Amino acid sequence: MSDFPKVHRFLGRFMQLPDHVNAYIVELEKSVVVIDTTLAFSSAKELRAKAESFGKPIEAVLLTHGHPDHYTGLAAFGDLPRFGSQGCLEFAKEEDVIKAPTATAYLGDDYPKVRQFPNEIVKDGTVLTFGGAKFTFFDLGPAESPSDGLWVVEKNGARHVFVGDVVALNCHCFFRDGYVHEWNNVLGRLQKELRSRDLLYLGHGESPTSTETIKWQLDYNQAFLKAVAQIEDKSVPVSRATQEKVIAAMKQYLPSDATIFLLDYELGDSIADLYPNRGFGRGRGKELYKQQLKLMASGKIDELIARNYHKDAMMVAFDCVHRGHSELKEYYVDTLKLMGKVTYLATEYFAEFEDVVLFKAVITSEGRGTVHADNALYIKDGKIYRHQALTLLPDADYDKLVPF
Repeated sequence: MSDFPKVHRFLGRFMQLPDHVNAYIVELEKSVVVIDTTLAFSSAKELRAKAESFGKPIEAVLLTHGHPDHYTGLAAFGDLPRFGSQGCLEFAKEEDVIKAPTATAYLGDDYPKVRQFPNEIVKDGTVLTFGGAKFTFFDLGPAESPSDGLWVVEKNGARHVFVGDVVALNCHCFFRDGYVHEWNNVLGRLQKELRSRDLLYLGHGESPTSTETIKWQLDYNQAFLKAVAQIEDKSVPVSRATQEKVIAAMKQYLPSDATIFLLDYELGDSIADLYPNRGFGRGRGKELYKQQLKLMASGKIDELIARNYHKDAMMVAFDCVHRGHSELKEYYVDTLKLMGKVTYLATEYFAEFEDVVLFKAVITSEGRGTVHADNALYIKDGKIYRHQALTLLPDADYDKLVPF
């Protein structure tokens, strides 16, 4: 029986907690493979140094999902093949726009200024061979993040299963991406499909552990759902007092403060998203509208697109159609350039119901004069999926653009 593969756990720096995100080095007979890469650049460089200390070439880096504490360390591995799913790649790029300011605030110069992303795409069931060992990727879909996956490598009939953040142990977890019900379904699937001899390698918490840890994660998730269900005042925005009640309930389940930052991150929004019949009502559409105006006013178009628009979004206007993030970004950049300084903006009408937002606004700018903007936003997965921009520009001949 071969001594390889051997798995070496590496503990990296994590936000205000000094050491609480896992990465792994899989040592093979003649090479090594790295799985996930931590958050802080100093940790990522230490991870690479440890991987190189075995005196064998690093063949590849494999990612489980696109949260910053797993992909940001790729900055130390930019010269190597970096494997992840298409969902992982797209989500990581969105996260990079949204989370970079927060990570920089916590880590300062220890957050890499230039980030790297997967450059090799894998699909569900993809098998990669490194150093004679087969690594199989399983695409789990939305769970702890919008696109989770796991990697499996077998040794002498037993399997090493790298689950990212789908399973944790004795530390608090992240619910902000809003897929807790899908997450529970994935956990149920893993309980059926994984074998009792399998070893799980976790993104957070002591590792490796047994498949019994899946039950711990399910119970933790259920405790969170129960705490939210017991909230009496379901008004929005969720008060800090209400958030503290949820945190207190979770501390009854798990007294430790380990990774409490993950639980508490934008907790009010995580709670509100679980309120019955919330849809896009109870003020949520107004929140998105205000954020849209704020990001446009500050010129943060990358963040606007990443935060507010579905990856398959489409904007329809009288004179054109814009499809996907790239075309939407181009539209907003060009529009702001044409408008120049805005001297007046007023919302004349606003309404929202379930997953539809309607508004009429008047905008006066130096470049376009006064424009009446009528818009309809249709929401899917919490983001704008279809945007009807029915703005009539004073200098456009729409009879020529759209003849009948």
